[in-house]
Amino acid sequence: MDSCQVCGKAKEPSLLLKLYICPFCSHTFCDKHRQPEKHNCALAPPSST
Repeated sequence: MDSCQVCGKAKEPSLLLKLYICPFCSHTFCDKHRQPEKHNCALAPPSST
């Protein structure tokens, strides 16, 4: 079963919770942690801000 690498939330059969794959590290995350800066992605390019 797929689950968020940060909080452990699992994908629900009803699709109320979607999971996302990070394009940089290829790990799976929930909506709250899907952005690279939210899961401290070591493979994401540095932010320009």
